[in-house]
Amino acid sequence: MTIPPRADEARLKQLFPEVTEDPPPRTFELGMVLGGTVSAGAYTAGALDFLLEALEAWHADPDAPHRVVLKTAAGTSGGAVCASILGLLSSRVVPHVSTDSTPAGQEAHPQATNNPLWDLWVNDFQIAKLLQTDDLGENADAGSGIPPGSRVQHVPALINCRMIDESGAKLATIGTAPGTRLGWFAAPFRAAVTLANLRGIPYQVRGIPSIMDFTGAAFIQHDDHAWFAFPNGASPTPTATSIGKREDEFWLDDGNAGAGFAGYNVLVGYATASAAMPLGLAARALLRPAEHYHYRPQVHPLPEAPGYKVRWPNPGWTHLTATSESGIYTLTSVDGGTFNNNPVALVHTALAGTIGRNPPDSSSATRAMFMIDPLADKPQPIGNVGKSLYSVFKNIIPTFIAESRYQTADMELFADDDVYSRYQLVPFRTPSADGPAKVGEPALAGTSLFAAAGWCCRAFRAHDFLLGRHNMQAYLQREFMLLADNPLFDGWSLARRKDWARDANFERVDVEAGTPPKSYYLPILPDVTLRGPLPLPAWPKGQYDPDTLTPMLKSRLRAVINKLVDDNLDGVLPWFLKVLAIPGVVDTVADGIVGDFRKELRDAGLL
Repeated sequence: MTIPPRADEARLKQLFPEVTEDPPPRTFELGMVLGGTVSAGAYTAGALDFLLEALEAWHADPDAPHRVVLKTAAGTSGGAVCASILGLLSSRVVPHVSTDSTPAGQEAHPQATNNPLWDLWVNDFQIAKLLQTDDLGENADAGSGIPPGSRVQHVPALINCRMIDESGAKLATIGTAPGTRLGWFAAPFRAAVTLANLRGIPYQVRGIPSIMDFTGAAFIQHDDHAWFAFPNGASPTPTATSIGKREDEFWLDDGNAGAGFAGYNVLVGYATASAAMPLGLAARALLRPAEHYHYRPQVHPLPEAPGYKVRWPNPGWTHLTATSESGIYTLTSVDGGTFNNNPVALVHTALAGTIGRNPPDSSSATRAMFMIDPLADKPQPIGNVGKSLYSVFKNIIPTFIAESRYQTADMELFADDDVYSRYQLVPFRTPSADGPAKVGEPALAGTSLFAAAGWCCRAFRAHDFLLGRHNMQAYLQREFMLLADNPLFDGWSLARRKDWARDANFERVDVEAGTPPKSYYLPILPDVTLRGPLPLPAWPKGQYDPDTLTPMLKSRLRAVINKLVDDNLDGVLPWFLKVLAIPGVVDTVADGIVGDFRKELRDAGLL
């Protein structure tokens, strides 16, 4: 089997239309852009849980005057896991979680809910399991293509990922269970997970002469992604109205072993790779059809009509003999947030086309990107940075992290109050008896300890999940709106308009038959769940003692460092280090981490 050639021009236009067709009348399409680093994914999961509950309730009414359809999603890191779960739920209705039913003291044996958003993010993650040492006895490079004879490495990551693998295996079984067609999801529903490809995709610059072994200037692309199609009742066979399975995606079907088809275990592997925090969590060895890389269109401006050209870069597989001969490309991947993989662009192209645009005006918007970003930073003054070695070293890593999130141009449009084709939900806590208003990361309980505090304390995870539900409900009622003259609302009765009309400040307003529709707003997705306003979850103060982390952390660090020394050093040096140096280093590092963690919890009002 070799790499199939790129499809012909007619098929390319089907796969990548320059401008997509408008949604059906009285239909609003959504493309989700999901973030959620480390334990902050619990917030994204909670927000999605209420969004799905609201969609189910709205579409349960046979007289609902319009439809809201989830067409696509792209996720990074924990957001990729959430996007994958969203895809699994594209043909399944699950119970929604509004309270934590696990009694205090039973955190190690939580009450299952059959809601994978809650069960994975709140129930499964337990710090005691993540710091066990039973993962250090096998070849950590197995399956990655490292040639025989290399030194065997036994440390896959700083954290034990076996619990994560077990949770992923449970997720994969959900996809194998029978589903049902859900009208508020596209059929198929397509989701992308972003990846940091450590091997890289090779390309060559044309026009450079070949001299001996030198075959031209080359470059390697490391920002990567993979598309998955969740059938939701659709067939992979193309029809007159459907393109069927795309050449650049995995079509999820455990019963089909054909090229381009994949089981749900493949989905879980890619989602886990996107969430593999570099060094902290284990990198993942993945494989995929090299054909996928034929379909990465690039739009370039031209000085003459039509003003642009769509180009199709060709990877240079020449020196990757195994890939050229088999058609299968192998890679090692870590967290999709390591580089700016631009999930916004992936969703925008899926919604609007390669050069299309989503109508931004409130009176004409037909589709929108909806971003859920739990780690949005609170605005703060930006001071000058020195140029000494110390100053540069101190600032370089935060700079890399900031630049790996989103592009400034994309975020500027999300912030524009006059753009109704982009919406963004960020964490917020209104003033309460627990404290003042908080926005962004400070509103979450699990963002200390490099955003891993939620792993340490179930109460933190439960708070952030329930805050996501609370915030989503409030956002649907106060922000997720369009002017009432938008054709989406053409089927609304006066009585329904009276129930839901809001003014420019999104406060309730009385309307009559003669009230100009351009003078008031209506919700894109009315909340008809009949739950009433969800309560703001109590701030989980005093729920965790960071000192309980110290012995587990020291045990894990000691085992990891000892194994690294054994794997990479020879002679008497390993013995010397283990006896005289490592214990002191471990104590210093662990005590420093826990001390900083305690200060973060104190500053957040959680101690």
